[in-house]
Amino acid sequence: MAGSRADAVFPPVDLHPLLPPDRQRDSAVDRPAALFACSDPHADIDSLFTGAQLYTVRTAGLAIGPAVLASLEYAIEQMNAALVIILGHDVCRLPGSTPDTRIRHTAAMLRKRSNILTTAVSARRCYLVGLCWQDRSELIRPVTLDDTHRASHR
Repeated sequence: MAGSRADAVFPPVDLHPLLPPDRQRDSAVDRPAALFACSDPHADIDSLFTGAQLYTVRTAGLAIGPAVLASLEYAIEQMNAALVIILGHDVCRLPGSTPDTRIRHTAAMLRKRSNILTTAVSARRCYLVGLCWQDRSELIRPVTLDDTHRASHR
């Protein structure tokens, strides 16, 4: 619950480094980012991504259903989202896999189930990024997505 304290101060995540190096200075960071996060309590999303325009979708265990796909596709097509960020966390109460594996699996399933996302990522109009909230240290770390599931980071 420490991450949910109203008085908590977290270092904000800068969205620039989440883009490929050749796109970090363009206007993509001025566009909104779609954030798909686990619904378990962790840091206040707005505190983590200070100054960023976020379109947030949350489900337990990063479960993907029709509403999640439609919401993320809306963010890409209608809101011109520059990033789709998958935010998991390291103390998930759901059994089964490690946080990084769950985030990578989620990225793979989003790409498999959404032609809109796959097309946008392939065309480099949108980038898919994995992040993991570290509940104990209250920091975010990047999760490297498999080459077939991520944006064109070099």
